[in-house]
Amino acid sequence: QMTTGSSFSTSTYENLKKQNTVFEQAFAFEANDEEVNVGLEGKAEPAKVQAVSGNYFDGLGVTAVLGRGIEPYDESASAVPIAVASYKFWANQLNADRSVIGKTVTINGISVQLVGVAPPEFFGMDPSIAPDLWVPLSVIRAQWRRQSNLDEDIDDKFVWWLTIIGRLKPGVTQQQAEAELSVLYAQSIGAIGADPNDPKVPRLRLTDAKSGLSELRLRYSKSLWLLTAMVLVVLLIACANVAALLLARASARQREVATRMSLGALRWRVVRQLLTESIVLSTAGGLAGLLLSHWLTHALVALLDRRRDPIGVKVAVD
Repeated sequence: QMTTGSSFSTSTYENLKKQNTVFEQAFAFEANDEEVNVGLEGKAEPAKVQAVSGNYFDGLGVTAVLGRGIEPYDESASAVPIAVASYKFWANQLNADRSVIGKTVTINGISVQLVGVAPPEFFGMDPSIAPDLWVPLSVIRAQWRRQSNLDEDIDDKFVWWLTIIGRLKPGVTQQQAEAELSVLYAQSIGAIGADPNDPKVPRLRLTDAKSGLSELRLRYSKSLWLLTAMVLVVLLIACANVAALLLARASARQREVATRMSLGALRWRVVRQLLTESIVLSTAGGLAGLLLSHWLTHALVALLDRRRDPIGVKVAVD
């Protein structure tokens, strides 16, 4: 059975980032989200934090609605530790206070400066994770070093902890990029003493990330396809019932139509009257459907959201 993963070592990330000729930008984020305690003005709040590279926000084209995002210089070990809050965390846990920018918060005992707030529609690359805070990779490195019970360095070539993303240059196809990056990946595999040609060694593949990297599709896609099929069946039954009712109503109104035409009504005027009645009926049904779909869509997401890891995706009637 084939299995897939999205974690790479720091050395592989650095090699792919520096040596490739197919990406405008290559950036990374921590493959596993961290459950932390965030302290602010004497209060402790549980939160989910994700470490990202310095060009993460710039690479995704995300601009902070308040303050700034994480920059490349924030990754250096000498930089002041900083964090960017999600809009939801800022609105709920920080009471939408604009003055929090520049204040110091603690993340598992590490003091960091809050420098920005992400836009409300941004939840990261995976809506099944939806971090509350983003921090530079250097913050996780500092936290890792503090944990004395860990014998290995997080940047060790055997520690695979980063998910890598690249924005293709104009004119470069996914197949061209995969061919070049596979060679660079093989070099990284060889550096740890493994044989890149060994069938047991993982192969590198590129995945389209324009819609995000979502475990939600794997978790809910079959259920939602089944639900969609059930809805279509119910819709067809409802349409058949309405059609039968309209035919029965038309049959009952034959005498009325005959009377109107005998009094001089033109055929087009009778047709126009029937069309008007049908349009009023369909418009009322359509408006009621739109209102119900708006409410039921949010109700469905709220139902799925009642779990340990909240869903960050925002939905709307398309």
